[in-house]
Amino acid sequence: MASTSFQNVSHEEYDAFLSFRGEDTRKRFIGHLYTALNNKGIYVFRDDKQLEKGGSISPNLLKAIEESRISIIVLSKNYASSTWCLDELLKIVECKNREDQIFPIFYEVEPTVVRKQTASFGEAFAKHEEFFRDNIEKVQKWRHALKVVANISGWELKDRNESEFIEEIVNVISSKIRSEPEILKELVGMESRLEKLRFLMGTGSNDVRMIGIWGMGGLGKTTLARVVYDLMSHEFDGSSFLADVREKFEKEGSEISLQKQLLSDLLKLSDYSIQNVYDGINIIGSRLQRKKVLLIIDDVADVEQLQRLVGRRDWFGPGSKILITTRDRQLLVAHEVDEEHILDLDVLNNDEALQLFSMKAFKSHQPMGEYVELSKRVLEYAGGLPLALKVLGSFLIGRSADLWRSALERLKKNPSNKIMSILQISFEGLQDSEKKIFLDVACFFKWKNRDYVTKILEGCGFSPVIGIEVLIEKSLLTVDDDNTLGMHDLLQELGQLIVTRQSPEELGKRSRIWREEEVRQVLTNNTGSEVVEGIMVDDYFFRGNDVHLSAKAFSLMTNLRLLKISNVQLPEGLEYLSNELRLLDWHRYPLKSLPSNLQLDKTVDFKMCYSRIEELWKGIKPLNMLRVLKLSHSENLIKTPDFTKVPNLEVLDLEGCTRLRQIHQSLLRHNKLILLNLKGCTSLTTLPGKIFMESLKTLVLSGCSKLKKFPDIVGGMECLQELRLDGTDIKELPLSIELLSKLVLEFPEITGRMEHLSNLHLEGTAIRELPVSIELLSGLVLLNLKDCKNLETLPITVSSLKCLRTLKLSGCSKIVKFPVTVTSVVDLSELFLDGTSITEVPSSIELLTKLQWLNLNDCRSLVRLPSSINGLKSLKTLNLSGCFKLENVPETLGQVESLEKLDISGTAIRQPQSSIFLMKNLRELYCRGCKGSPSSASWFLRFPINLMRWSSDPVALSLPSSLLGLCSLTKLDISDCNLGEGAIPSSIGDLCSLKELYLSRNNFVSLPASIYRLSNLRLIELEECRMLQTLPRLPDGTRDILLGGCVSLETLSDVLKLNEHQLPLLSFHCVECLKLAGNNDVVLSLLKGYIKNSKNMSLSEKYCGKWPHDLTRRFSIIVPGSEIPEWFEYQNNEGSSITISTPPKTYKNSKLVGYAMCCVFHVPKYSLPYYIQKFPCPVHVLSISRKPTCAGLSSICFRKQFGQAMSDHLFLYYLNREDISEVEFDSPSGLELKRCGVHPIYVHQGDKFNQTSDPVWNLNEFGHDCLGSTSFTCSLNDDLDRAEGSGSCCGDDAGSTTSSERSFLKRSLEEYVGAAEASGSGCCNDDEEPQPKRVRQPE
Repeated sequence: MASTSFQNVSHEEYDAFLSFRGEDTRKRFIGHLYTALNNKGIYVFRDDKQLEKGGSISPNLLKAIEESRISIIVLSKNYASSTWCLDELLKIVECKNREDQIFPIFYEVEPTVVRKQTASFGEAFAKHEEFFRDNIEKVQKWRHALKVVANISGWELKDRNESEFIEEIVNVISSKIRSEPEILKELVGMESRLEKLRFLMGTGSNDVRMIGIWGMGGLGKTTLARVVYDLMSHEFDGSSFLADVREKFEKEGSEISLQKQLLSDLLKLSDYSIQNVYDGINIIGSRLQRKKVLLIIDDVADVEQLQRLVGRRDWFGPGSKILITTRDRQLLVAHEVDEEHILDLDVLNNDEALQLFSMKAFKSHQPMGEYVELSKRVLEYAGGLPLALKVLGSFLIGRSADLWRSALERLKKNPSNKIMSILQISFEGLQDSEKKIFLDVACFFKWKNRDYVTKILEGCGFSPVIGIEVLIEKSLLTVDDDNTLGMHDLLQELGQLIVTRQSPEELGKRSRIWREEEVRQVLTNNTGSEVVEGIMVDDYFFRGNDVHLSAKAFSLMTNLRLLKISNVQLPEGLEYLSNELRLLDWHRYPLKSLPSNLQLDKTVDFKMCYSRIEELWKGIKPLNMLRVLKLSHSENLIKTPDFTKVPNLEVLDLEGCTRLRQIHQSLLRHNKLILLNLKGCTSLTTLPGKIFMESLKTLVLSGCSKLKKFPDIVGGMECLQELRLDGTDIKELPLSIELLSKLVLEFPEITGRMEHLSNLHLEGTAIRELPVSIELLSGLVLLNLKDCKNLETLPITVSSLKCLRTLKLSGCSKIVKFPVTVTSVVDLSELFLDGTSITEVPSSIELLTKLQWLNLNDCRSLVRLPSSINGLKSLKTLNLSGCFKLENVPETLGQVESLEKLDISGTAIRQPQSSIFLMKNLRELYCRGCKGSPSSASWFLRFPINLMRWSSDPVALSLPSSLLGLCSLTKLDISDCNLGEGAIPSSIGDLCSLKELYLSRNNFVSLPASIYRLSNLRLIELEECRMLQTLPRLPDGTRDILLGGCVSLETLSDVLKLNEHQLPLLSFHCVECLKLAGNNDVVLSLLKGYIKNSKNMSLSEKYCGKWPHDLTRRFSIIVPGSEIPEWFEYQNNEGSSITISTPPKTYKNSKLVGYAMCCVFHVPKYSLPYYIQKFPCPVHVLSISRKPTCAGLSSICFRKQFGQAMSDHLFLYYLNREDISEVEFDSPSGLELKRCGVHPIYVHQGDKFNQTSDPVWNLNEFGHDCLGSTSFTCSLNDDLDRAEGSGSCCGDDAGSTTSSERSFLKRSLEEYVGAAEASGSGCCNDDEEPQPKRVRQPE
């Protein structure tokens, strides 16, 4: 029986539908089976009515099939004779589209009889075909349905005991049909989380996997784990759910108790004697190593808890899954749970939250009437937290709308204790400094920049770098893409509640005060105390200037470290501010000076914008911790203080200080300052001395209208990137400006027409925008803005560049919106947007009717193209590769008849539009890597989920059945598309123009035979097709065959029929095709065939006319192998070079045809990556140099990942006519060259040569190879016999050889073969001693 689990926990009317032939089985077998199923609680539909012969199936019966979770089909001898049964069967096959929904039982009939429809089934169908001859299609559907069912694994009765047979069937079906777990009712709104979890579980894998569910309290981690447990536990040898581990570990002896529970659950034994924790560890680690188990470890708070329960993966058997729920992410990392196996649980979205709340509050899917708005208020308060939604829904159910309103008002003041107590668990587990950080963020710093908060809290001594990270790991804080700190609203409410509880009645005795009214009350009543650590009111409260404080308002707050207020008046002055202040942010500070006793040595951030202050401090003050000083728009400020003892200042903002006249000279030599803003300091006339600020990045002097001179620069200011001098009176810059090597100036305004400028290259600059005056460059043809990383948009005046033909915006990653203004440049022919962040292309692109090249490569945010793309009437190239969010192209793309090249590689396109395959002018189509996990897998049948049908297999590219429309296609790349057996249509042979076919990294076992019809094919690449076993006959003109990594390929026989079409080049690359090892006879056969079939081209004068003089004929092949073929005349078994003596003539009129060369090489385990031009990945290179030097250099290369099997490979190379005295092999990429060989090849040539006869080869050439093959030698012997009989070796028209020469050749050949046979080299006899090779050693 098929083992696929059935997990439909859905709400069908019946568990099972029973289909059977009554006259065969009703009285006995069906009755017993029906009773047994009922006894197991399986609700079965069985139709017991006696039916009239020929009666049609009733609608009620069809409905019963549809509403049954599975169908049980009892196939008996006369089943097929009933049209009623066949109609039932057809309906079942149509409705149940998965094998695990159909359970066939073969009752006294063999499956093969049903499948092939012989015997009684054949007789029945013969009658049906006669009776339904006018509706033969119906009979064919019945036949097909029977074949489908017969091919499903089922039960066959044969001679078995019937009661035992029924018991087995019922047990299996009972395990497949599971009742809905009660916990599923709690899963409302959580389906998407369960879907994510199924990918992480990897139930089909055999690895021992640990999976983490991580998130803040109340998110439903335990609920999710319980659902998985209930739905999956039956698939394992044992299962255990250890709940509330954190709480139980806090009790004495509970560790041992949990270990005992785990062992009891998994081994069904309760008498384990565990004396201590370490006994438990040893028993768990030794007794479960062969059991496939499912473990849920719920609510873990300490890694030690995991170490004592599920310490290591090797404690458990293959296929085991351990699911851990926790609030602490670092705990999972410490226990070596893989990053990709951690589910980061988030709050519910609004729709999910409403669904869950409605089920709790109304027992329905949505609220009604006045409760709609009230429910929205509840959802806003709960913030998507399932715990809060359940608690509040259960509390409010059945209450009136008035009570709802009252309860919501109460929540603002008194949050639910049940919710807060669960959330507070995480808080209580923190260290003191972490608690302080949490409370500071909850009260003051939510939505503030993480780096800013870190600097402030670092000054407080809270170690915030690690502290904030811990809070994130414990799900108490979040950080978004903008590095902003956040937390859930209820967690923020928890933090504020904790502070409020410090002193419910007396505000001044709370550590933090943040509400405007409470701050006002404490300050105006002078009720603050030493307990207060922070007073911060959001931006610019007290705007009415009506808050008046006494001079002693802050006198009792001696531990105040954070102060942010604004718009308060101090009519009596200010006597005291705390010396513990790390943050002092007082907007519109009303006094001219600070309190005289104020010490700022602990202050990190000092801000008094729009203040009345005239001078900060006198003399030198050591302020080592000060990082930020902002006094912008403090119009009474006259001069800056001495910054000599402020070494860590990073930001100084004095913008708008209109009376500022004097800058202390220490400022211009500050080493740490990053930003200096003096914008609008209209009274500033000079900058003192010389400037040397080695950390400065931005200097703003804009609007300093009286500033006439920029100071001399001393030393390198390599960090300065932005210098703003607009609005100054500076006439010239000093020569030392050249020292600002990284300075980025804004692109200047264009003040006059420059119509002769045709090319403008700004590639890689840091410009942020182009000026509107760009329109004055009316003659501009090319605008290159490639890799301008700060450029966000183009000015609208670009549309005025009527001569513009090429616009390059490649790599401008901040461009998020297609520059629509470009569509007005109607003559634009090339548009490069690759590497930008655009999400869609506007419909107005159709206006670019002359556009020929549109490059959108690597636009990773692009999700759609407009249907108006068919307006691009001139488009020849469209590159969409790497747009991994793009799921398809418009159907209208097929109407762009000019398109010649289309690249959709690496996109999310799985089924390209059919119109693409009808583009008669398309020459190149690239679909490489169009595969991936489905974005919305069909995981559910109905609610809630079919967990056991999980599949993370990637989706294959879907090709149409006909490719005939691509009549001009020369290149097709469908590599890495997960193409399985049969996925390539046979119509691929219709691509009559195809020259290059790329099929690498796919999963097929064979290729369509129709490939042979590709008469123009020159290259086929099949690298890393690891399931490929055989190759079809390839077209005769194929020259390059790349097979690296085809580990299942068994032979190259009959792949290619060699002829002159392969000239002048032919290459086979079979690196790591390990099953080809030892097939030297195939290699030799290919070489012989190449040389024999090239004789006409080598000997005919036509050869010189057909091919250029400098083009030599070459044949190369790489296969696994470790020996030089024995027939090689020159061999060097210990090196990579070989010297050749002048070849002796074997007989009169011998002629040298060429040389065969070979080398055995080994890929080392480790080698440095080696790159060559045009190859994006590292390669291995093997080169051959020949002397004399005019002979040149030849080389082959293959990707570095091949050859990692650490086996030796043989490289065989043939080169036609050359005078060679020395051959040397070399590998710059680090291949280990073990041995090499060279063999000269001759052919007899008379005065004339008959084109129909075989040449006579040198007898040293192919006498036998290392496997003892003599077939070629024998064929030469036959040729000599024929020649002897006719008086010629080469036919009637050839010159004759003497009888003595022929006798010598024949005799020598016989002796050579005879010697081989006598020595045993003609067979594989391992018992005999090997005879010495007949080779000539290198000189």
